[in-house]
Amino acid sequence: MPNTHPTLRDVARLAGVSHQTVSRVINGSEDVLPETRANVEAAIKQLGYRPNAIARSMARGQTHTLACISPNLTDYTFASVIEGAETEARQHDYFLLSSSATDPKAFHALVDELVGHRRVDGLIVINPYSDDRFQHIPEKFPVVFVGAQSHEQKISSVCLDDEKVAYEATRHLISLGHTNIALVTGPMEEDCSLDRTEGYRRALQEAG
Repeated sequence: MPNTHPTLRDVARLAGVSHQTVSRVINGSEDVLPETRANVEAAIKQLGYRPNAIARSMARGQTHTLACISPNLTDYTFASVIEGAETEARQHDYFLLSSSATDPKAFHALVDELVGHRRVDGLIVINPYSDDRFQHIPEKFPVVFVGAQSHEQKISSVCLDDEKVAYEATRHLISLGHTNIALVTGPMEEDCSLDRTEGYRRALQEAG
């Protein structure tokens, strides 16, 4: 069967230029005469040629893919974060790869696979747990943590100030005259629960 997908060489043949020139036009190089660029662009439009995204990424040393790693893919909060990340990634011509790691060991292995083989250009890590996953982040690689922050390493993060929230909530109850204030926590292996407990205790201690 004839090849229905035009190739870069088909474009070059129609435009009367080399395939290297077509490649320079596609990659936005300024080292192309305006007339030549116009001929190549006309040939691309006539043939309906679509550049191979994977090949272009390999040539530029980029994958245009980000990975979002979460403890699981079924939790509603995690799924909502992933959906938001995917929407934003698409607006910038990036793909988002979603995966899960239930514990630090699985997380370490997954990061090695994704970063070690340069399968992605950056990592988004959803990690509500108070564990050592921060220690498995490679240096000088783009990473953003969601829902937690490292107190030992300088890693970018997006999270709530849970300690301040609990502190202000407790102070509010104290200002109303309450002195017997209980705290109902979430799972204590999660950073947010630990931080809220700290804010609650600090407010009580300050009030005597």
